[in-house]
Formats: sequence, structure tokens, C-alpha cells
Amino acid sequence: MDWQIIESGKASAQTHMDIDSRYLQTISDTLQPILRFYEWAHPSATYGYFIKPANFLDLEGVNHVGLDLGRRPTGGGIVFHLTDVAFSVIIPATHPAYSLNTLENYAFVNRHVVQALKKLHQNIQPTLLDQETRISDSMSQHFCMAKPTIYDVMLEGKKVGGAAQRRTRDGFLHQGTISLAMPDEKLLSRVLKSSASLMDAMKNYTYVWSEQEADLRAVRSRLRELLCQEFSQS
Repeated sequence: MDWQIIESGKASAQTHMDIDSRYLQTISDTLQPILRFYEWAHPSATYGYFIKPANFLDLEGVNHVGLDLGRRPTGGGIVFHLTDVAFSVIIPATHPAYSLNTLENYAFVNRHVVQALKKLHQNIQPTLLDQETRISDSMSQHFCMAKPTIYDVMLEGKKVGGAAQRRTRDGFLHQGTISLAMPDEKLLSRVLKSSASLMDAMKNYTYVWSEQEADLRAVRSRLRELLCQEFSQS
């Protein structure tokens, strides 16, 4: 089945979340699976549908640093979109990959992410996490890159790919992030309510490709190409 590849460009965090929400609402009319890439007009963070950001973020600090927030139509915790590749996958129920088992849907998408990463650098061996990670800090479970969960993409013991999903009887929306570097620590310390423990957790689990912006741009561009190739073959 042919895929529709969409490049949405830069917009606010909430604009991109609203776009994905509309795709989910109209998924019964979707004849092709969709792979959508998008970028952020400002430093951004998104949070799961049931999350109250004021419980975990210093909103005064958020405003001070100009962090743009968006509420996802999917679940999950808080994701900082500062040094990542963001993409969404929309799969109609008519597609053979659609499953009533949410974990199977996660595995379908992230297996393609694993293969793209392997082609990006042939000397690495990314894998899917096969069991939940136990975290003693309760705050960490509300931040995507501070706590690996089952079927996340792992590399050298660190998390490189995470996601949130929402499934309906008509299909599912998968909102994915591939982390390329640790977000700026000064920004994080300003916006996190419990900065020390969360920062440590993010450092422990976030995979870093490079600290150089030029390198990150090249990696981001190549990853998009490889993801297009991988999904187009399914």
C-alpha cells in the first residue's frame, strides 16, 4: 500500500497537535497510511491529553524562556522538542498493520524506526525495549525521555525513540520523537519543577548523537529520508 508523505514545515506546537487531531478525527476517510514530518516555530514541548502541565512545569519559567506548549491528542508524558526529529504516523483500520493490540501498533512503527537508525549508522544496533523500566523517581514517569517504556527504541542503554498513540475503531495515530541530543540544561532547570532528579534521569536515558547544530541538521535530514524509505516499503 502506497504511503502519503507530508512535510508540514514549521508551526506552533498546538497547531501541529491540532493537525494530528484532525487526521485522527477523519481517519475513516483516509485511504492511504500517512507519514507526516513537522518542525517547531519556537522551542517547544508537548504533553499528553490527560496531563496537567502546571503539575510538572514552572509555568512562569516556561513563559520566561519562551517555551511553546501544545496538548497532544495522544496520551503519554511531557516531551521537549528542542533537539529531536518529530513525526506522526496515521494508519487506517483498513491497513494490514492496524491492530486492536496497542503494543503491536507501537512495535510496527518503531521497528521501522530501528531499521532507519541502522541505515543511518551501520555500526550501531538499536533495539526495541522488551520490558518496562523501573524508576524510583515518580516525577520521571511523566517525562518521555526520563523513563523508557516497552517498545521504545533503545541504543547503548539509552532512549533514542519514544512515542504516544491513540487508537480508535477507524485507525490509530502514532506521534513519534527521535532524540538527537540532550536539551539545553539551563532551559530545563528553568522550566522543571523538580529539576535535579529529572535532569539526572534525562541525562541517564537520553541518547546523544552530537552536540553540534550543523551535525544535528544533517542527521535530521538523513533520518527523514530513511524513515520515508522504510515506511514506503511496508
